[in-house]
Amino acid sequence: MRPARLPRRALFLSLPLTVALTLPASFTATAQMGRPLTADPGRAPQARPAQAAAMQRTTALSLPFFDDFANDATGPQPNPTLWETAGGAYRNDRFALRPPSRGVVSFDGLNTYGVAYGSGIGNTDTLASQPIDLVGQSSVVLSFWWQRGGVGGNDLAPGTTSQLILEFDDGTGFWTNVWQRNGNGLTTAFQQAFVAVDPLYVSANFRFRFRSRGTRLSTDDLWSIDYVELDANRQPQPGSIRDAAFSKTLNSSLKPYTALPVWQFNAAASQPALFTDVLRTTLNNLNPDVNGIPTPLAVEGKFTVADEASGVSLATHNFFTTSLVLPTATLNQPVEAPFASALPSGAIPLSADYKTLTATLALVSGEQVPATRYNDTIRQTTALRDYYAYDDGTAEFALFLPGSVTAPGAAALSFDTNVPDQVAGVEVYLAGDLPTGLPLFVDVWADDGGKPAATPLIRQAFTVPPDSILRTLGRWWRVRLPTPVSVNGRFYAGYSQPLNSGIVTIGWDLSDSLSTSQYFFRARTDPWQLAAVKGAMIRPHMNNNGLLAAPKDLVSEPKIDVFPNPVSASEGAASVQLRGEFREAVLVDVLGRPVRTVPAGATSLSVRDLAPGVYLLQFRTAAGAVSTRRLAVGR
Repeated sequence: MRPARLPRRALFLSLPLTVALTLPASFTATAQMGRPLTADPGRAPQARPAQAAAMQRTTALSLPFFDDFANDATGPQPNPTLWETAGGAYRNDRFALRPPSRGVVSFDGLNTYGVAYGSGIGNTDTLASQPIDLVGQSSVVLSFWWQRGGVGGNDLAPGTTSQLILEFDDGTGFWTNVWQRNGNGLTTAFQQAFVAVDPLYVSANFRFRFRSRGTRLSTDDLWSIDYVELDANRQPQPGSIRDAAFSKTLNSSLKPYTALPVWQFNAAASQPALFTDVLRTTLNNLNPDVNGIPTPLAVEGKFTVADEASGVSLATHNFFTTSLVLPTATLNQPVEAPFASALPSGAIPLSADYKTLTATLALVSGEQVPATRYNDTIRQTTALRDYYAYDDGTAEFALFLPGSVTAPGAAALSFDTNVPDQVAGVEVYLAGDLPTGLPLFVDVWADDGGKPAATPLIRQAFTVPPDSILRTLGRWWRVRLPTPVSVNGRFYAGYSQPLNSGIVTIGWDLSDSLSTSQYFFRARTDPWQLAAVKGAMIRPHMNNNGLLAAPKDLVSEPKIDVFPNPVSASEGAASVQLRGEFREAVLVDVLGRPVRTVPAGATSLSVRDLAPGVYLLQFRTAAGAVSTRRLAVGR
């Protein structure tokens, strides 16, 4: 047995520089309508060449070590050249409030695949660095910014059951706790911590790691870190990096939607009327020297229109440029770029093709450190397709109807047409904890003096599918209406729940990028009530008065379900079930190499002993239609 070590000395410092905290209005005003997530399918790992290279690393990293998590090239996983990727920590732009720079790593109680660890209180997520060579270095200090709580969780666990812990390893595999913060039921502002690396830890394979403890059932206990820097000769200086960074997500370029049917956009009397007036973000100058020389900056804005199917650019517009001088130690400096008035007439070519709209702000600061340049660009993408949306596709919270869980109720969002249209279906993000087979309804209502009518135009029943199927669909469930319903002007789409259905949760997108929608709810047949909710995840799909027979992404694609997904390659049955008709199917890896084949008529596929990662299941029907499903395989 290894002898116990004496506690090592660690120096704890802090700067007075903190980020001002402002909770989203929809969160503070209607917190009684929400609950933490128990699942989040949007973070399934994406295998990339950089990850394979990191796994083959034979030499330690050298100083300086820096990551602000603004590089989104590795998707939801931290950069594998700097970090181990198997700990469940989640790189994102969604969960933190007012971070130092865009992009953080969150510890939220969901694993790498966005699934809860289990139940009770215990260890949850871990983020460990790759080995770092500290031989010959002195005055080594690790700094980072941390936040307890955020938009996707409010650290509700009482007492000290929720913790964020920092540990050091001198290269021998023995981890020592050197820093810790406990939960107290409150969301904090981001704060910066400095921890000196004691000479006893200096080795050729030094590592450090963050890990969290809290509820293993949901995102209730949430922590985030940002702007991690490890370097030598940092005392008494706070560090050598001087950086200006974007920190707040851009709002949508459409007003007030994040997606709009392309023909409804084309029918607008004026394109500028559909664009947001101003694009907003914030800038931080992360040079902590309050007496330092202010940083001269330029901000430039570009708007691009691309064909969704081919990716070919259809139009590019430079809509904004400005110069400013940002004082040191300045946080949350507003940047407002006029948008609608800055675009030319006909900024978006009129055609029936689906389009992707991308607004980008870029910072020109003359920075010399390549690693800090990722936070110099911030963008927002919206869509012209066949549906309306107020959300960006990701949920940070689960929204439910207030009141008695035994009473029937309904929720509705308002939408406006520029020309008469037909609703062909309603898509709802089912947020989890819903029993399979639970009967629910989607509804479409006409307008009655600025609120939904008492009786819906159409009500279509459906039952909640198995959770394994919902995971494969990203928790979006589309209900086709048996007969498309005609609408004109304002209409409402939503869902209703029957008597004794319990708490029904849908996705709630709490990111700062979204416009406020008109969200109505009611219990029983009581009058409709208007709530200050933005980002409710309900999407009506339109058919352009019957001209669009079916959504383009489902016209020729066979309906095939693959579950469970994610699946373990070593536990339980180590197989997935296949439901649907197909002539043949092939499982390929990320390099396109076939690894398993599936004969016609098969109802399952073994994944036993496959290497962990993301694979593609390619199905082909007798008619030649092709369907592809992404399959995440874990250990």
